[in-house]
Amino acid sequence: MEERSGNKRLFEALSLSVDDIVSSRLIRHIDEEITTAALLGAMASNIAWASALALDADLPPFSWVHYSKHNKKEESEAYTGADFSLIFRMDDNKYRAAVFQAKRAQNNEGNFKYCQISPARAGYPPEPQILRLHKYGLKILATEAQDKEQKSDEEHLITKGLDFVHYLIYHQKNAYASALCDHQNVIDRIQTEAANIQPEDPNSLESVKKAWNHFAHLTLNPSESTVSLRRLFWNAFSTPATERAAGWIDLETPAAAGLFISETRRLMDVFEASDLATPKPTYDGGMDLGGMANKRRPLLRTVFPKLSAQPQPQPQPQPVSIIRKARNGP
Repeated sequence: MEERSGNKRLFEALSLSVDDIVSSRLIRHIDEEITTAALLGAMASNIAWASALALDADLPPFSWVHYSKHNKKEESEAYTGADFSLIFRMDDNKYRAAVFQAKRAQNNEGNFKYCQISPARAGYPPEPQILRLHKYGLKILATEAQDKEQKSDEEHLITKGLDFVHYLIYHQKNAYASALCDHQNVIDRIQTEAANIQPEDPNSLESVKKAWNHFAHLTLNPSESTVSLRRLFWNAFSTPATERAAGWIDLETPAAAGLFISETRRLMDVFEASDLATPKPTYDGGMDLGGMANKRRPLLRTVFPKLSAQPQPQPQPQPVSIIRKARNGP
């Protein structure tokens, strides 16, 4: 896939959003839920500005569509272990998606806590959040494998890697993505512990928290393959369509993307971005925030009149006497 100017603008808008959150110091002093909300809001706002600029520059407009959770009783972050998902439409038949669980760094090295206990949901007893995230990632990969008639046993899925499921680490200097597959040794250890731990009441959140209390303070180190969030975006936009983008799950058709969104939005908020000239939401349940761009176009024409498609007034010739005086000096 050749890099398109629209994708470059979209990448720049998303990167600017990360810079906004870092430079505002939100990433240092505010909890991860508020930081995530601010980051997603900055993305929507900056994409709208970039879209307005692109429209004036005769480039295709951008779309930023929000698919909110439609069932908050059983399915939630507690069920999946995840906060939100992003999906980018690269062209009419190519989509890339990733899932994120936000964590605040506990030190300068970027370590983060991973053993928060998720409550019981849809047949799952209370258990460490990292196990929920792992199960959800395997479920997505299993669906993809069946769609492509691939081998779908767990060993194959783990070998392929859950690199599209990320811990989003809010560090004091940047935001980083640490793929879940890089922490498989910890997942294996927690699974072994889960088989041995026997809380007084396996269905009680407080009882399970008490049983796992000795794990509550433990942290994970970012792996060597951890990348900045900006770099993760660049992987999505710069990788050719014939290759798999590192850190993303590739969805090859609108139907596959629609299925991913419809299934994922039952569990978390999903945000879809594209630079198509006539964008249509992949799934009909979305709320298009792209209208922000249309309201900003007149402002851009006021501040940057040369960007406007409207005819610009021609400069009037100065009187000869004034021109001569300017040339000859006082």
